[in-house]
Amino acid sequence: MASEGGYNSVDLSWSQCSRDQFLVFLSQGKANCLSDLPDLEGSLPGWKPGLYYGADDQCKIAFGRGARACTFQRTDIDVCRVLSCHTNPSDHSSCTRMLIPLLDGTECGPNKWCLKGRCVSPQEVRSLLPVNGAWSGWTALSLCSRTCGGGVTFRRRQCNNPRPAFGGHKCEGKHLEAKLCNRQPCLTTQVDFMAEQCSQTNTEPLFLTARVPSYHKWTPTLGFATGDAQCKFLCRSEGKNFMMSRGSQFIDGTRCELGSPTLRAPVGICVAGECREFGCDGDLDSEQVLDVCGVCGGNGSSCTEVTGGYSEGRSREYVTFLTLPLNATTVHVVNNRSLFTHLAIKIKSQYVLAGKGSISMNRTHPSTLEDLCMDYKLYLTTGSLPNSEELFIRGPVEDETQIQVFRKYDKEYGEITNPNITYSYYLPTIKSTFSWLAVTTACSVTCGGGVQKTSYTCADAGTKERVEEEKCKGIPQPAVKHQLCNVRPCPPRWEAGEFGPCSISCGGGVRMRPLRCLRKEKELTVKLPHHKCPRETMPVLTEVCGIAPCPASWRAQDQGPCSATCGGGVLPLHIYCARDAGAQEEALPDEDCGHLPRLEAFEGCGTAACPPRWSVSHVGNCSAICGPGVTPQTSICVQSVDGSDIEVDHALCPSAEKPLEFLPCVVSVCPVGWDSWHSSEAVQFKMTKSKDPIYLEEHPVYVWSPVTGPCSETCGGGLSEIHYVCVEHRSKNPMLEELCDETSRPETRQETCNPEPCPPQWEVQAFGPCSASCGQGMAMRTVRCVRMTSSAMVGQLESVCDGLPKPTERESCQAGPCPARWRYQSGACSASCGGGLMRRVLYCVHDGDGSEEVLPNEECSTMSKPEELETCNPEPCPPRWKASETTSCSSSCGFGVAERIVACVQFHQGVDTEVDEARCPVTEKPPSVVPCMITVCPFSWEAQNWTECSVSCGYGVQSRMVSCIGQAVQQPLSPLFCMHLPKPITLQGCQRPSCPVPIAITPSSVPRTSNAPATAIYGPPSVTPTLAPRRLTNDSYSPCGELLLEDAGVVDLRDVGRRDCLLSVGRPLGEVLEVKVVSSSLNCKEREFVLFYEQLMLLKKCERLTGYTITSRSNVLMIRQGRLAPGRGILLHYWSKAATKRHHSDCDVQLFGVTGKIVNPIQSQALGHQSCRTFVNVAPRRRIEIRALSMNMAAQVNGSYILIRDVDIMRTWVFHGNSLFFWRSSGSRAEIEFHGEYLRRLGTFHGEFSAIEP
Repeated sequence: MASEGGYNSVDLSWSQCSRDQFLVFLSQGKANCLSDLPDLEGSLPGWKPGLYYGADDQCKIAFGRGARACTFQRTDIDVCRVLSCHTNPSDHSSCTRMLIPLLDGTECGPNKWCLKGRCVSPQEVRSLLPVNGAWSGWTALSLCSRTCGGGVTFRRRQCNNPRPAFGGHKCEGKHLEAKLCNRQPCLTTQVDFMAEQCSQTNTEPLFLTARVPSYHKWTPTLGFATGDAQCKFLCRSEGKNFMMSRGSQFIDGTRCELGSPTLRAPVGICVAGECREFGCDGDLDSEQVLDVCGVCGGNGSSCTEVTGGYSEGRSREYVTFLTLPLNATTVHVVNNRSLFTHLAIKIKSQYVLAGKGSISMNRTHPSTLEDLCMDYKLYLTTGSLPNSEELFIRGPVEDETQIQVFRKYDKEYGEITNPNITYSYYLPTIKSTFSWLAVTTACSVTCGGGVQKTSYTCADAGTKERVEEEKCKGIPQPAVKHQLCNVRPCPPRWEAGEFGPCSISCGGGVRMRPLRCLRKEKELTVKLPHHKCPRETMPVLTEVCGIAPCPASWRAQDQGPCSATCGGGVLPLHIYCARDAGAQEEALPDEDCGHLPRLEAFEGCGTAACPPRWSVSHVGNCSAICGPGVTPQTSICVQSVDGSDIEVDHALCPSAEKPLEFLPCVVSVCPVGWDSWHSSEAVQFKMTKSKDPIYLEEHPVYVWSPVTGPCSETCGGGLSEIHYVCVEHRSKNPMLEELCDETSRPETRQETCNPEPCPPQWEVQAFGPCSASCGQGMAMRTVRCVRMTSSAMVGQLESVCDGLPKPTERESCQAGPCPARWRYQSGACSASCGGGLMRRVLYCVHDGDGSEEVLPNEECSTMSKPEELETCNPEPCPPRWKASETTSCSSSCGFGVAERIVACVQFHQGVDTEVDEARCPVTEKPPSVVPCMITVCPFSWEAQNWTECSVSCGYGVQSRMVSCIGQAVQQPLSPLFCMHLPKPITLQGCQRPSCPVPIAITPSSVPRTSNAPATAIYGPPSVTPTLAPRRLTNDSYSPCGELLLEDAGVVDLRDVGRRDCLLSVGRPLGEVLEVKVVSSSLNCKEREFVLFYEQLMLLKKCERLTGYTITSRSNVLMIRQGRLAPGRGILLHYWSKAATKRHHSDCDVQLFGVTGKIVNPIQSQALGHQSCRTFVNVAPRRRIEIRALSMNMAAQVNGSYILIRDVDIMRTWVFHGNSLFFWRSSGSRAEIEFHGEYLRRLGTFHGEFSAIEP
């Protein structure tokens, strides 16, 4: 069959070939399905074929699959009588026509359909029943648009089975179903995919000027466009600061930014040039979102929330307070105190937020298009100071992520400098499964062959933590296994024993341990010489011990020889205070040992038993009465034991040393004549021995005889006095001293006696007074061990007297009954060191029967009351830093600094005493300069004098400097401090005498309809308006969001309250605007800018703005300023002038204002078939609503229509026929084109526009 009916056909008709083939088809019985008619409402004739096959379908039948219905029509031929088609899909500038009518039911206009070659409305075919629309079948799913990163596959259906007609209902439901595919991540980011598409057009020239190509580097428009506009292949020229579409649309699956994304919002994906929402399940418009656990459509039950807070940190450092676990989701961190602190984020050891000691602005990392991104927001106070920060991370976290905090000041400045951070995140809840976990012990030996044991215990399969064996019940437990291990031979090794005792207990000693070189050979351990073991692994033999300082103690030093070499003597000692310091002894003042009992100054010595010796026990009288004689003496053998002589066997003493039995002696001087008497007596003695004596006459003889007095001491050496008495020499009887010769009497003398050492004994002093003045007390006395010497009692060690019972040192005493008295109990000490105070609880008592009885306090009123406070803990405190009171703040208001003295002090006896700073820790020293603020400064604006007028004639401007001044410092401050006050104007208009040669503008006349109000319609004016420059900078006025219509003026954007300020300047058609930047304080490094744009131009600048002049190409110029900090901005002066080039027709009309009327212009026949336009401009950031009030087209002319273009998004709507419409823009600019009979008197249009808030 032919694909068309052929050219020049009046109606569609069957060819002979087609007719024959169709008859064959029917005769074979293959058309039985045609007998099953659908159950449809209405009569069959009401279902027109054009309702099933629209104009596009008819073009495809006629010209092939690529054909489409023509987008424009001739005005002299009814659209329903000719099939007009674009046969080339890439060329819509021409149409191919077939002279065949469109099928009945083909839509030919709004609410109009073709019927018998005519385009008719429902009113003309009232006999036709309404036809409700029905869906066609779904097309097959398209191929995935991307290989990774989330492409799109879709299918469509059309409401053409049939199309709704004659007042019938449209189809209900979706015409497009789309799903994401190939969602695995790419090696590059979503922004890279968009950037790659933009960069592919770098080689395609742009003709900003006719026939002059220019080449640009095109980049994504993130941050400059969102939504559908972003999907229109919108790219930005790098370095030129303008953007435009570089094609019809981005590849399906390119990410886009939705209007208001949230943490779990649907994903924005470009589909057919529109930014569409896809749910987390990958379906278009499913509205499925991730729950807090990262589960699509979940209810948050598969994870557990973890919360916490942090308020610490270190001065001038980034401190990690939270390391996010892997797979954490829905991370939310808030710092509610970000004036002196701020957050930072480190991912894989690299900072992606802050990190250089300063706070970051709002940021999304890596971009808003990524699935896993970090969104950071900074909130400011009304004074534009940091107030709080908020961080969102959707997750799941895949890389090591550290969240840190930076604080400017330390804690000594108070709570205001601490961060106030709260955070929360979610972790997956893991369902535990259990299994037998192999546990292998260490090898029994490290070498030489050992055994390892492998047993099995019940454990969590995920965490490997051991659990009760009951949880593995039902799972067979493997048997225990043993296996050989470490079978290699052992090398020689050192074996060290335990360290012995320390050489000293304090002062730094040394202890040693034994060391052996061993080697294990099978089951034996062999000892080897030390050189067989490696010297580098040899353990140390000694180590330092007892390093604690030794306590002070009394020491004794010999100060003389022992008083006896045996049998117990006394050694005098030098007593001093010292302590051990290693091998040395360190002498100390006696005060350091004052708390210890002092040693005795003597000690026993020579305690070895003395050898036996001879001792003369008795001496007889001298044999002579006077003169020399002999004295018999008795000797015994004695041995000294404990200072006393004990007689022993004579055989123990050496016989050679035995004293003589007789000793010579002398008894005074013999009297005169004694010799003869003596000799005769001797003869007589001799004679009496042999024969009978011959008695001679005896004469009495008187002599002086010595008498020894008692020894003053019984031991230890005493003195005895020897004096002489007169005795009869024979009888030794005392006689009168007169009988002896007084002249021969010897002098009285003294001699030592009892020289043997005294035995030790306890010396007891008298008891002292009773310790109690009343009641029962104790009396004390001194008891010490002493030994008597020749000079004095010498103290001994108590051990010398151990064999003797020691007398008691104390005894109870009774001092009589006590009266009532005060008693007290002490509380806790107010200070742990340095001398504190304890408060006493006083109460009155008296002694009862062995106990105290508490009495009313009045009973003790007559007695002196003890102090209620007592000192305690007098030892000095360790040194510490002490800061004095700060000096007065350097600023009487606002932030300043205060100084203070920081000293190292030690608290003792209630007083801080300054000591050397080296005794205090340096790292804890507080700063000597601290910030301070007495009160908020009453800041104010200070205005300087006005400058001279900028012109010598005509209208000019005057400016003046306005600075923010504080009370304390009369210097300009940051404008932030005065933001709460109205700022005086800095610019005002001024007028000088008129200039001698005024500029005249003579625009051409423009016809206007008489019913258009003058306030809303600007045609080219007949006279240039003369308006004084509008004062745009005053206390209450901001130009942001304004539409300025004066012919000249000054715009001050330096102190506007908005960061993003947008305004427009409008003039009548035929005029252009010239703008000069008087001054600029924008910071280009912070990406501040000013943007000038119109329909024919876009220019973005920041650098070298002062003095820059720009001339618009049309009569309306949009100005947009973006800045970060208040006080910055531009000051510009603008004026209008006549355009040198025409970009409009004489029938065009310009409309400004809040509301106005729109009528179609009436064009003279001489102007031909061109269109006329009406331009509508309202204040920026407002929208335009156009409402058709009446549309009257006398004849149905297909070439007559109204076209409305939304200038901001460059989208067009076409309205045919007489149906009224309502239209709303997406921006503040619109163009209305009138075509066909609307330009002549055959068609009329009346409508109105209004500006509305978005």
